Amino acid sequence: MNLFHIDGQRAYEIDTIESIDTPALLVFEDRVKRNLEQMKTHLNRIDPGSDFKHLCAHIKTNKSPWTLRLMQQAGIEYFKTTLNELELAVDSGMKDIFLAYPLLSRPAKTVAGIILDNPDVHISVQAGSDRHLEILEKEAERSGVIWSVFLDVDVGMHRTGADTGSALKLMDRIHSKSCFQFEGIHAYDGHIHHKQLQERKKQAEISMNSAVSFAKNVLQKGIPIPRIVAAGSITYLLDLDLLLKHLPAEIQIQVSPGTFIYWDTGYDEILPGDFEFSALVLSQLIEAGSDSVTLNLGHKRWGADNGPVELFSVKDARVKSFSEEHTVLHAENHNLKIGDYICVVPRHVCPTVNLYETFTVVGEGGKILENKSPVQGRNR
Repeated sequence: MNLFHIDGQRAYEIDTIESIDTPALLVFEDRVKRNLEQMKTHLNRIDPGSDFKHLCAHIKTNKSPWTLRLMQQAGIEYFKTTLNELELAVDSGMKDIFLAYPLLSRPAKTVAGIILDNPDVHISVQAGSDRHLEILEKEAERSGVIWSVFLDVDVGMHRTGADTGSALKLMDRIHSKSCFQFEGIHAYDGHIHHKQLQERKKQAEISMNSAVSFAKNVLQKGIPIPRIVAAGSITYLLDLDLLLKHLPAEIQIQVSPGTFIYWDTGYDEILPGDFEFSALVLSQLIEAGSDSVTLNLGHKRWGADNGPVELFSVKDARVKSFSEEHTVLHAENHNLKIGDYICVVPRHVCPTVNLYETFTVVGEGGKILENKSPVQGRNR
């Protein structure tokens, strides 16, 4: 049995470690399950007894049939995807899927086909401009599809979505066309990454006040709003609390975090200890000097968009340099040797997962449950 110790975490056990080719992505089943329970606890703190009612979980982090099965078994019923994960979601038996990505002409044709081939699955799309609606209308004319549409409203991220003034005009267009069924409002505030809670609250209030104001304008026009989907992994509790307090109870309010299922050091800096690190990268030493070691792992195997990895199963180790295939750690007073194993916590787990075709599932007691579980939704 191999034990790995990471600051702030229970010890990680891995049995028959020699059966794993490195570098490898490891997912620990018991920690995934505990993260799901912890998410339920957090949500119930805002709305007691609601469990997963207010969760539309984004699956872009895990992209995995195995992980999605655990999420469904835990009681999650609503899921959010990008184009890459839509077919995975359908194949995994999900019955309510929000495709939160604007559709261009060719993807619209593909998605229309999936909708028509799966009449028992409720698939919604988003639109945030007249051009998006034109694309959807044209595809509806061609295929006969009826689009369930979320109106994507820009509440401060300035990435996709209409400003609140333009969005009202889009709302009129959606409501007037027979090829559209209005699903609700998408109000994502992924730009809020402030480390101080008071600043996060302030920014979340600005974004959600914009969403609430727009929603009330829609309601004043006599148009009912079935759902509002907001927030990611940083603001989901703040946003949920604000929206529940300021909008009518008949609107289904949901938030859409995804990283919680695996967690990473980037999010843990902002929300320390909220979830466990359930996905690690297993590497081995290919060089061992007096105060440094080299891993058989570079940024082709860990997402580098948020900076280098920074937490390891070697205490006080830090990155000295890294390249595509190598990571050099400064590690004083170590007794490591070539071939030894080191576990690495991803800095940004979503792109890290996307770099692997498969992962190893580790069960309780370190037992290897699956050695090649597919990351089915990657690179599509």
